Order: sequence, then C-alpha cells, then structure tokens
Amino acid sequence: MLIPLVQWSPLLLLAVLIRLLPDRPKAPRPPDRWDLVAMLGLGVGLSLLCDGWLAAFHTSSGALVGSDIMEYCGSVASQRPGGDPDRFSGQRSRLAALPSVLLSEPGIIEGMARSARWSMAAIGAGIYLWGRALHSRLAGTAGVLLAAASAPLVMLVRTVSFYPEITAVFTLGSALCAAAMRWRRPVDLLLCGVGVGLCFLIDLRGLIWGLAALGPALVVALLAPWRRWPLRLVVLLLPIWLAWIGGRYAYIPNANPLEGQVDLIQRIKDKGGEPDFERSDLPMSEYVWGRTDALRIPNTLHALALQSSLIPDWMEANERSQHEVARSVTPLVAPLAVALLLALLTLRRRPLLAATMLGLLVPYVSSLRSAITLGQLYPRYIGSVAPAAAVIAGVALAGIAGRGRMRLAVGAVGLLVLILGGIDSALSPLASWREVSIGQPRELDQFVSLNEAGEIVFSSPESCYPQ
Repeated sequence: MLIPLVQWSPLLLLAVLIRLLPDRPKAPRPPDRWDLVAMLGLGVGLSLLCDGWLAAFHTSSGALVGSDIMEYCGSVASQRPGGDPDRFSGQRSRLAALPSVLLSEPGIIEGMARSARWSMAAIGAGIYLWGRALHSRLAGTAGVLLAAASAPLVMLVRTVSFYPEITAVFTLGSALCAAAMRWRRPVDLLLCGVGVGLCFLIDLRGLIWGLAALGPALVVALLAPWRRWPLRLVVLLLPIWLAWIGGRYAYIPNANPLEGQVDLIQRIKDKGGEPDFERSDLPMSEYVWGRTDALRIPNTLHALALQSSLIPDWMEANERSQHEVARSVTPLVAPLAVALLLALLTLRRRPLLAATMLGLLVPYVSSLRSAITLGQLYPRYIGSVAPAAAVIAGVALAGIAGRGRMRLAVGAVGLLVLILGGIDSALSPLASWREVSIGQPRELDQFVSLNEAGEIVFSSPESCYPQ
C-alpha cells in the first residue's frame, strides 16, 4: 500500500510556510536549561498524548498489548519482595525489569503498564536530544511530534513487556552519542559512556546499539590534542567498565547467550524446516555482557552476521509477518528515503555528524531487516526502530524550514494539528492508508478483571496470572 500523494501536501505546505516566515535565527549553542525543559516537557507530552488519545486509534480492542506475558510476569514477580529469583527469565535483563518492579505495588501488569508510560516519556526526551544534537531545536521538536504519527511506536505506551524500556535506552544511547559528536565536551563523552553502558545492560541485543554509539564517541575523543586523550578516554570508558561489572547483576548466571536467543537452527526447525548447515559451522562465544570474555565479542558479531547470511528465503514468506510489512513498513519506505536524503543534504557541512547519523541507523535497520527475513515482524519491533525514523524526518523538515523561534513555534503547532488529525494528512490517526491492528491486545483478556463499567482493574500483585 502506498500513501496517497495528496495526503503529504499539508506537511509539504507547512514546511514551505515555515521557511517563508521572516525570522532571525540565532547561532547554534550547546544545550541549556531550556533544552532540559523541552526534553522533559516533550517527553511527558508524548507519553500523555499516546496513552490518552492516539493509542485508541491503533488497536481494535483491549487497553493493553502483550506477548510472552507469563515470561515477563514471572520475571517481574521474581524481583519483588518475597519473590523467587529462580523464576527470572534467562532471556531478559534485570535492569529492564527494574522499573516495572518498582512500580508494581498495585499489581504486576499495572507496574509494567506504568513503566511503559514512563519509558515513552524517555523515548520522547531521547528523540528531542538526538534531533537537537544533529541540527536544531526544531529538528528535535519535529522528531517528537512525528514519532506520535507512528502507530507501532504509539502502541509501545500500552505494551506490557520490556520493549518500551529497551527502546527508551537505545534511543537515549543514540541521542547521547550524537550529542558527544556535536559538542565534544568531556561531560558529553561521560554521558555518552553512560548511554553505551546502559545499552549493554538493558538487553543482550544492546551490544549492537552500544557498539554503534561507542565507535563515533571514540573518534571524537581522539580528535582532541593528544594531551587531552587520557581525560577524554577515561570519562568515556569508565561508565562502560562499571557497566561491565553491573552485567553480573543484570544477567543471571545461566542467562541464555545472545547467540542462543537468535538461534537460527532452532528457528528453522520451529517453522518446520531443516537447516542445511550444522551448529559446528557457526563460531560461538556464548556472549553475555559482564559474564563472558569481552575479547570474544568479535566472534559474537561474526556469528550474528553469518547467521543472517544463512537465513533461508522461504522464512520471509510468513503471511502474518508480510501483512505487517505491507501495513507498517512499505508505505513509509519512499518517504523515509526522501527524508534521509534531505537530512544528509542538511548536514552536508557537518560530515562527522552526517556519518554519525548513518552509523547510528545501522542497528535499527539491521534489527528491522532481521525480523522481516525471519518472518517474525511484530509491531513492537517496528515501534522499537521508529525513534530513528522520527529523528531523520525531524532533521529533514528542519533542514527545509530553517532555524528561529517563530519557525519553531509555528512548526510545532502545525505538526501537532496534523498529528491530531485536525487537517486530513498522512500523519492523521485516521489517514486512509492506515489499518487498525487486530492482533495481540486480546491476549491479555484472561489476565485482568473488569469492573461494572468495563474498566480494567488491577487490584492484586498477582493480577498477572489468570483469574
């Protein structure tokens, strides 16, 4: 399905209108307290907008979305006072479960639902900082508002799993890397190191996101005069070393290694096929952050790349996965390709920032492509890569519109009107190209209770389990 061209006209007209406004742009400056206010305000605003309004347009029934619900419930329950630590999943990180545990006093599902809302606020803050670092405040603001037009990302605010938390950390890690590349101060490198460390701790798949953010940060740390290298490398690498120590807590002793989580041989057999290669053909390092030899990480990357090349073509033909591709991916390929080109043109005078932007896209594109080729594309996977797409679109729009306070104000108001559907456009929650998700929300029906008004009730810490 393609988005009708006429539905893009309001967005294009808005960009041109902003550009024509008389304004007096100020010279770019490092983030200040107003940027902190914008991060918090836009982050909380995105969460409230998605949870209180937009999510209802994108699901046909059910207030919450979930998958592998018992695995997540057991993991949260195991970390509560009096819980059984042995119930924690070997697939997950204790850090990813921590927000749900801390917010689970009314009930386990309610704790995950609350954590999803706060995670969406963090995603919004990360998108703003990412766009601000690459270009301007308008790019950051536009990125946050455009993210609200992504149905899979909006649904993360109602997703009871650890995907909202993981997406939030990956977004913030990428944003802090972009900030380090833009402003290059020791404090920026320190925060980037924190973001990289959290990527490694939040999920084993965060290895790819963490390395994508660490590479540019190392480059910018070494661009300074050699006498400043020790300080800059220490502030960047110290948080990562501490994260390595923290990995022994985040991942249980018998955690399923990254190679085991993406075990291609087992996935082929689960779909009724027979692999034409042996397990011994794959290099293995049994990667678990903080628990295995870091020097074997290159073996892990080689194993993941080799498995990707061995995926049989027939796995991609899964009907449900292909429907998700047609519903949420195909319509946006051409617009995002144009946005990427415009973003690169916008950053043509800042080649390091442009290269960083492309490098940070690698794990997002790779993750999405892997889900498609494995025939396992779910809305949560699309939602987890949507922040990167929103940042690219925000930079592209800001590149057309330019800088300035008036342009920022008009652009924000105009985009909000389009996102809410006040003017019919491709960004509207009722745009003609959209399809409502009919899948996973129903899976939670057996785990919750309803009052007489039909509202979900979370009255017990054990509300996670069938009533």
